[in-house]
Amino acid sequence: MWAAVFIIWSDYIANMPMAQISLSILRIMNSKGIVKALIERTAKDLHIDYDKLSQSSHQKIYVKCTRCDEEFLRERRHVHQLHSCPTHITRKDGVKLKWCMKCKKFILYEKFQKNDQSNDGLSSICLTCTDESGIQKVQKKIQKKIKKILKAAAHVRMEYRLIHPHAKVPFRKRTTDAGYDLYAIDDVEIPANGFANIPTGIQIAPPIGYYYVVEGRSSMWKSGIMTHHGVIDGCYNGEVFVGLYNLNDTPYYVKNGDRIAQIILHKVYHMDFAEVEEFSDNYNIRGLDGWGASGR
Repeated sequence: MWAAVFIIWSDYIANMPMAQISLSILRIMNSKGIVKALIERTAKDLHIDYDKLSQSSHQKIYVKCTRCDEEFLRERRHVHQLHSCPTHITRKDGVKLKWCMKCKKFILYEKFQKNDQSNDGLSSICLTCTDESGIQKVQKKIQKKIKKILKAAAHVRMEYRLIHPHAKVPFRKRTTDAGYDLYAIDDVEIPANGFANIPTGIQIAPPIGYYYVVEGRSSMWKSGIMTHHGVIDGCYNGEVFVGLYNLNDTPYYVKNGDRIAQIILHKVYHMDFAEVEEFSDNYNIRGLDGWGASGR
């Protein structure tokens, strides 16, 4: 009789999945107190107080609900949630909503993917959050590009003083423009094929590590007026003057308020000069060839 029972039991065990066999064995061991005895013995070998260990394992924690701000009980050991906050609601118009565990708000049923393993047949995360990983990648790429643009067009504090009643603050018409226009404060006549120094009535002090240059404007070049290129170091904070050459055979008249030049800000780079007998290959491509080396 016992042999027949053993054979039947063996066939039953053989047809059971491994996880189910392990669970069945653990249940039998737990009912006989074998598991508790093993834990107590292990704790004793490790010099751990089993009573304190069991108390800490059953310690209860109160967590605030993200939906209704109500504190609910959560046991640390079994992570058991004793809370009645609804995960499904129905609006007055009959539309059903479900709580998304990731974006923390109620979403339409249609926005959830089907999941046969869940109680309601829907996933716990909406489709928007499911695709969020791809969206985040795109957002990161956009943020990197924005950071590069912001670094390239970073605002630098430029201190200035207006020392003449007609003086104006340098201005650029478009944010993409590199230069800021300078204005004349007097009516000045530039003789034919002559030169004149035009005052602007403004003092500018760039921050440490920067300098600015005075460049010409296309409208002045069009009129036959060439602007003297000037490099102004950051340590100079006197009045800015603009030198203009009149290439025409007739006088040129600058009026008060005319935009006569523009300033462009540059960063100072320190150079370390190293004496060498021969240049490296990177600098020997052109050699001693001068003007016209590349042909017409």
